Amino acid sequence: MYRPASSKIKSVCYLLSMGALCYFSTAYALDFECADDVPAPEYIEDIRTAEDTLYAETIEYLRGFISILTEKAEACDWGAEVITQSHPASVKTCLNQQEDVVTLIQQSQVILDHPEAFRTCFDTQKNYTKQELFTPSQQMQQESFVAEAVNRPLLADYYAAPAGDTVLTASGRELSENFIQIISNITDNPTLRDMSYLKFRHLWSAVGWIPMYSKRPDATNERFRGGYVYAEAIGPWGLLRIKSVNGKPYGLELGMTVQLADSFYPYHFHQPQEIYIAISNNACLDRTLYTLSDWDSDTFTRQDLAKGSDVTVAAADDWQQRFSYPDPGDILYIDRNNIHGFLLKKTCHQHTPQGLVTIWARTTAHEFEQNTGVCSVTDRRYQWGSPATPEYSYLCDLHRVPRN
Repeated sequence: MYRPASSKIKSVCYLLSMGALCYFSTAYALDFECADDVPAPEYIEDIRTAEDTLYAETIEYLRGFISILTEKAEACDWGAEVITQSHPASVKTCLNQQEDVVTLIQQSQVILDHPEAFRTCFDTQKNYTKQELFTPSQQMQQESFVAEAVNRPLLADYYAAPAGDTVLTASGRELSENFIQIISNITDNPTLRDMSYLKFRHLWSAVGWIPMYSKRPDATNERFRGGYVYAEAIGPWGLLRIKSVNGKPYGLELGMTVQLADSFYPYHFHQPQEIYIAISNNACLDRTLYTLSDWDSDTFTRQDLAKGSDVTVAAADDWQQRFSYPDPGDILYIDRNNIHGFLLKKTCHQHTPQGLVTIWARTTAHEFEQNTGVCSVTDRRYQWGSPATPEYSYLCDLHRVPRN
């Protein structure tokens, strides 16, 4: 635990409808813990400049994210407005109503005020063993001296070997080969462009990318399984691993996701709250882009069990009505176990690679089981090995859902 001697404390408060959000800017009065698995710094001269650059971009990525969350919306006393539901009706609320977000903003501001101290919690993950981490392509590695120094295995090589499912392998290759083009196709919104690869070239290149569904056949859509990756810059499995700030667990996971066009991320759920901000130029994607519903919505059939609930997403001919299209800068706030999915259909007749690029975060990394549960296809029309589609019926096995 890091606890230097106390010094002058400057208190800064924002007014909220729920009270006042205060953080403390101090020169020395810090109280934080790094994750137990952060190695001691070695200061290897050959990669020190690369480490410094990667840490600086990680901190600035956090700064940009917190700035987006704290930008006052017209409807809110303080902070951003977020979408909490898209179906059966669009529902928005103010982030200052979400205690988990308010806490992580307070803690993150301490980090941003004292980046030199929190450097002790940073790890390039060059020798990380808990999870296999990739750089998407050789081109991406060659265009960043930081990525070259960290020298992760290439996602392109991961998908180069023959696999049992040719669709999965083909989509993985397509994603890795076109990765830079996809993450460079960003909205014109200047705030969002400043969170993209266009500004943070070294971070997006050197952070460890994970093809998390490539080995999960329960995702039931092989093009999606090969065409989806995410990376964690900050969090228990990321570059900056902070266990606690000011005596409270630091629950932020912050990173980015990329999903290849013409793929369906099936209906899914998880216990930690989640934030998505689309930053890609989605002009060539169909307007059936995402769906988000409360787990206990009347549009679903629910059976309550001792362990939680079974929720059925019924087959529907008008399934398109479940999906919406975010405007640039829209923030999705996905509450515990709420059911959501992403459907990307390319609409432009051009060869430019397309995909959904997002700023991604979770807010309670230490409090709940982190695994993502994918809803199972129960539709009689479905044949194993064929791609699951959103009009089918699904069963979502929700565990330990809080009772109202």
